Amino acid sequence: MSMLRDVANDYAMFDLHDVLAHVEHALTAAGPGDQAIVLLPGQPMTLACAGSATTAPPAVAGFSPDADRALNLPEPVRLSLRDGADPLDSLLARLYRGLADGHHWLVLHDCWDDEDDHLYSDTVHSLPAYLQPAQPRRIPATVNIDELGPFPATVVKGFTWNGSALPDFDLDTVRQIAFHLDSSDADDDCRTEITIADNGEVTLVQSAGTEDEDRTVYAGAGGRYPIGSWSWCWSVASTPTLPALPRPDAQLWFPWRDVKAHTEHACRGFGHQPVHYPDGGSSGGEGLVLTLGPGGATLRSNRPADALHPVPQPIRDRRLGHDLKTPAAAPIEVFLCLSRHYELRAQEFDRCAGWLVVNVWTSLPSMGEVPLAVTYQSHSVPEIDSSAYTWQPALLECPQFPGRVYPGQIAVGVTTATGAVLARFASDTVATIASDTACSAGTHGAVWVTCSGSYVELQTCLGDTAPDDMLQMGWAQQDGDGMFLLGAHQLDWQPAASR
Repeated sequence: MSMLRDVANDYAMFDLHDVLAHVEHALTAAGPGDQAIVLLPGQPMTLACAGSATTAPPAVAGFSPDADRALNLPEPVRLSLRDGADPLDSLLARLYRGLADGHHWLVLHDCWDDEDDHLYSDTVHSLPAYLQPAQPRRIPATVNIDELGPFPATVVKGFTWNGSALPDFDLDTVRQIAFHLDSSDADDDCRTEITIADNGEVTLVQSAGTEDEDRTVYAGAGGRYPIGSWSWCWSVASTPTLPALPRPDAQLWFPWRDVKAHTEHACRGFGHQPVHYPDGGSSGGEGLVLTLGPGGATLRSNRPADALHPVPQPIRDRRLGHDLKTPAAAPIEVFLCLSRHYELRAQEFDRCAGWLVVNVWTSLPSMGEVPLAVTYQSHSVPEIDSSAYTWQPALLECPQFPGRVYPGQIAVGVTTATGAVLARFASDTVATIASDTACSAGTHGAVWVTCSGSYVELQTCLGDTAPDDMLQMGWAQQDGDGMFLLGAHQLDWQPAASR
């Protein structure tokens, strides 16, 4: 859940990280059947560990931004951490997903009527800044705006301005920000300056020297300066004091254009096949199944084929194989329910977002053998450091450029998850590839290369209308040896002699 207005009934909100302290206590202090937290009546309502927990953390007070919709229950309600038939719908799984997504709030809302008399739970990232209390909770963080930063700061926890963080800084950090702004090559008509007086007063001047010049003075209350709060798009880079999930057991990357075909297939018809777990549980509904095994990872729709809708070919992960944690000997199936992974349900796929990224945890506390996944979109894959590899000359070909062979270099001992080699090419060879593939530009399903100065772009066409249906699959820049790492995650390069 991402927007507070999605909650239709009375609700109460609780700091997610404080709740997780009680969850951790419940998981360690109680048996499997007693792992629960309890919602206590009152204004505000509070959450605490179930049972007699003398060593439990202090109860967590609720927060209700709208007094007219504040949740008010007549008696305590026990919330089992592992309730429900589907383990991925349990409160524990929702809390883990919220933690992985960087959320700050647990939302409990009711549906008390004749047909449905239980509480629903969800998590949200943050609330609008105007709802924050007079003395909001602040936490240590590092923040940045694109290339500006990161800088150490404290930020208001769980509240944002138009989705941006609300930081403040000490005076030494303000000096660092001022230095970076002074060193930037911003246009004169939009230049930002910071001046610091001897008494510690800081003046922020935006659009300096123009008729739109705007001055903001910070007195430095408590030795802190909220530079750009409520006006700049600060992003949180890290929150070192907050609990976090361990590093994912696997991170998989799938081309967004291929994922769309499987989500559309899963949304049609009936007969969706559930994923079964070793402990006898299962997860089902409309979704995708990620299979993780020794041979790599694949993603597919969980609905069987019918006469009108054949199942598309499973999608293979495109990350370099050595970047993944070694998978278990037996394949592991991970279920991605479309109703839980909202970006998969979207009818309009962002053509600029080239990848679906799936983080997988296979052994989170008290989840048994039920793997948990969190998904997001990415515009690009992480950069590959070509200096980390040993390269040797080779003649190369790939099925995307049939009948063509090009001289290049391959990384010794490295293959992608699809079995392709990691290949790079000199600039004159890249120019030849661009010339050879230019005739395919705008053709449905074709792949072609374009050169633009020190950059090379790999493009394809998803539909019948160019340029409206064109998608940039990837790009490459010259490395330190003057070579281009072309199509590392998109093209299936192989040495020509092996085919």
